[in-house]
Amino acid sequence: MEVMAPDLAPDARRAAEPVSLEAFLHAPKFYRGYLAGTDLRADRTGATALADPSAFIAPLLHAFPAETWTSGSTDGRAVTHTSGGVLRVLRDPSSTRILVRGDFPDADALLAAAGPEHRRRLPALRRVLRRVSLVLLPVPAPHGFDWALFATRPMRQSLSDAFRRFPYEGVRRFVIPHREARSEEKFYFERYDLAKYEAYEIR
Repeated sequence: MEVMAPDLAPDARRAAEPVSLEAFLHAPKFYRGYLAGTDLRADRTGATALADPSAFIAPLLHAFPAETWTSGSTDGRAVTHTSGGVLRVLRDPSSTRILVRGDFPDADALLAAAGPEHRRRLPALRRVLRRVSLVLLPVPAPHGFDWALFATRPMRQSLSDAFRRFPYEGVRRFVIPHREARSEEKFYFERYDLAKYEAYEIR
């Protein structure tokens, strides 16, 4: 998990000119995370491909409780969900482009922030985050979907506490700093060297 690039430079890490210190200090900070999962027994990769996705859904909804959620659908609509509806979206986001915590009826603004090229959409994503506290984007995985998370506050401690509160038999959960998962071998560490990341396991 990491702080997103400053508002004035959506692609700050690749920009030829560095962002000024003044612009960086005055830009609002947002945070991102990535929720992934692997079922090693079934050889399936993707958070929604777990034998029971409740292993991540229950902790996620506990860490970020809300009476109402809004999704931007693949057919261009803003759809409001209560608790039951958001469970279905988190399990199967195949018809969903974006999911936000709270009521957000502006479909155009919502869908402008959705898409696989997150950095190209950072200005629109930041505009949405000024109105809601959490944005989730489904990311196609080899089997099913992962979820990219963007929030107005750090998420690591909240998610760690929620995973501890909701243990799940046969499932191991890890909360790893973004800097430790910047290559395919590190990102899919459970397939290469699970022991290397035991310090980040939630117990």
